[in-house]
Amino acid sequence: MEYWIRSIIQTSIPFTNRINMKLTIILSISFIVIFAAQIILSQEKVDTAAMKKGKSIHEVEWEKHKEMRSEKNSQLEWTLQQTDPNPFNLQKKIEYHLPIKSRITLEVYDKWGKKIRTLVDEEMLAGNHQVVWDCHNDDSQLVPRGIYLAMFYAEPENSSNTYRKRMKIFVLR
Repeated sequence: MEYWIRSIIQTSIPFTNRINMKLTIILSISFIVIFAAQIILSQEKVDTAAMKKGKSIHEVEWEKHKEMRSEKNSQLEWTLQQTDPNPFNLQKKIEYHLPIKSRITLEVYDKWGKKIRTLVDEEMLAGNHQVVWDCHNDDSQLVPRGIYLAMFYAEPENSSNTYRKRMKIFVLR
């Protein structure tokens, strides 16, 4: 690059303009160096903050990326969440989120795969919803203690796809 700059200055520019050209080049290079230094210093600040937390800069950047992605996706995904402690005794609150209007089925199965109870089987609007399971089966009998599986099915309006989620539930008594 230095050879290229010298050849331009020496061959095509008169003496008085050569000095102006050299000054212009020196100033341009100075601005580039200052800009690069600012970038390096700002990166060092981020590195220092990450090191204080005991993390590398890559871990900090990855966490930022995951947070932005989870915020974006939480609006677009069907989610199934446990809210109360698990295991539980008599009532279990189950929350779910629908990004769009969907046909929902939420069923509870025992450890052998037998359907115990249908908690939800209806079309629902988008948003956050919850249902409470009271440890009874479809015949209104208390279920014995053990491990159960909540199966969540969502069929969005105007779509042939079915979204499935599952959650283990432990019943104590």
